Amino acid sequence: GSTIDRLEKAILAVSVFTSVWKKWPPEGVRFLTEKCWAVRAYSGCYDAVMFARGKVDIWLSGSGKEWDYAPVRIIAEECGASFLTKSGENRIDANHCLVCAPRLEPELRRILGIQTAPV
Repeated sequence: GSTIDRLEKAILAVSVFTSVWKKWPPEGVRFLTEKCWAVRAYSGCYDAVMFARGKVDIWLSGSGKEWDYAPVRIIAEECGASFLTKSGENRIDANHCLVCAPRLEPELRRILGIQTAPV
């Protein structure tokens, strides 16, 4: 998995920009697109593969179904990464997700307003 610890070095992949703008805070999305080293927009499956290969450090998705996110969550967890929703949970049925390198998680939680998961 990725060992990137700064947004300035991170590659951000975004799946379906229009839905990401609606699901995540627009000011946070804009900040990430301006701050990250590079922004890519492949597709959900390809983004997950690029993340697993260490070629993407952050993946932001704004629309998807359980069958889209189930394999992504497994890939993220196997890579030691975080799979999160806005509520801070790792649910695959929330129709959105953030996958990120572990060292980027605290900053991304702040930027995107991700809550701490309920215990």
